[in-house]
Amino acid sequence: MKCKKKYILPFFTLFLTLLFVILGATLPYLASQMQDAQISKFQKKMELSGINLTLRQEGDVGATLQLMSMENMESVWEGKTVLAKEDASHAALNVMEMLDDYDLLPEGVLEYAAQGDGYAEPRLLVGKDGSSALIWACIWDYDPGIPGTFITDLGTFITVDDATGKAVRIMVRNVPTDGGAVEDAAFWVDKWIVFLQDYYDFNRMDMKVADDRTMTTDQPSWFSICFSSKDGATIYDLNLEITSDYVFFNYQ
Repeated sequence: MKCKKKYILPFFTLFLTLLFVILGATLPYLASQMQDAQISKFQKKMELSGINLTLRQEGDVGATLQLMSMENMESVWEGKTVLAKEDASHAALNVMEMLDDYDLLPEGVLEYAAQGDGYAEPRLLVGKDGSSALIWACIWDYDPGIPGTFITDLGTFITVDDATGKAVRIMVRNVPTDGGAVEDAAFWVDKWIVFLQDYYDFNRMDMKVADDRTMTTDQPSWFSICFSSKDGATIYDLNLEITSDYVFFNYQ
């Protein structure tokens, strides 16, 4: 028995020594990991707070227009919104009515959309600089029960700002000429510029033509249009792409 006690005590002492050495080596690492986790949680809270604060700012539509035209991330939003789905669809329909007044919609498109139900989905838009906005993607002829399915080939997509109800992105079918094909991009871009000036109450400053070739399916015409606010304090660089079939406003 005395022999066992003689060996147990040194072994126990050695075990405690090794345990303290291991703890001494790992404690800084564990403390660092806990600190990193706390910092990560704090950063996430700060990021979410920043987004929420931005979303509560109900200024004019200009900030959302610019955010939409730049590199951004877009995701489905499941939180509170200013507009209801019906309000968003109605706001998009108002945009279509104005487009029709400026002869920028094919015949019958407005009438069809007014009789049908639009599909509206709220989305969160976040820029690389942390700026954010809530938008609604409004689509006609879309079957939400079958993703990617369209009832007819109406092809109308209008994105509206949740705070103001103003359009910030538009895709519509092009208006054909009497000959059945659009051949003069400059004619149509001028009509769109007039519409955009009146709709947003902007002043036109400059326009750059990236490609003014005759429009065919594989040769779109792309224009960069510079506007300013009425007071000249804010500059907006927006883009317009015109193909033989569609017009894309403020798409990246």
